Amino acid sequence: MPSVTVDARLTSVSGFSVRAPWDGVAFSEFLKRIEPLESASHATFRSVGGYESTVSLENLLKPRVILCYGVEGQPLELEYGGPLRLLVPHLWGYKSVKWLSEIELTDRMKGGYWEDRGYSREAEIEPGYTFDMNTRKRRPIRGGGEVTEF
Repeated sequence: MPSVTVDARLTSVSGFSVRAPWDGVAFSEFLKRIEPLESASHATFRSVGGYESTVSLENLLKPRVILCYGVEGQPLELEYGGPLRLLVPHLWGYKSVKWLSEIELTDRMKGGYWEDRGYSREAEIEPGYTFDMNTRKRRPIRGGGEVTEF
């Protein structure tokens, strides 16, 4: 599948974010190749350690969502989710599942590790503040969705 690089910010609900050039395969390209059932509306991502989270296909089909295997031209390090992680820059980081081992297409939104503990199932980034790891400064998040202003 064709490789893409997305310059995007990964934003954690716990208060930090980092911008980097992420390398991978567009999720939309992956989905074309597997020919999902018409009833599929969501995908549940599972990690090697059992962590899981579900994202709607509507969110996954946005052009900047990738199955990520590299950052800054290098293979993705294990501590950051290598060898393969999901990157959904317009949702909180807990949807960008690390250490991917399984993707299940489903007809509904399911819970997940953080969602079952009270976090939003939709995970849209909300206005507030984040600690920008790139500049080492606390920065405001002005609007909802992907953080693009810095």
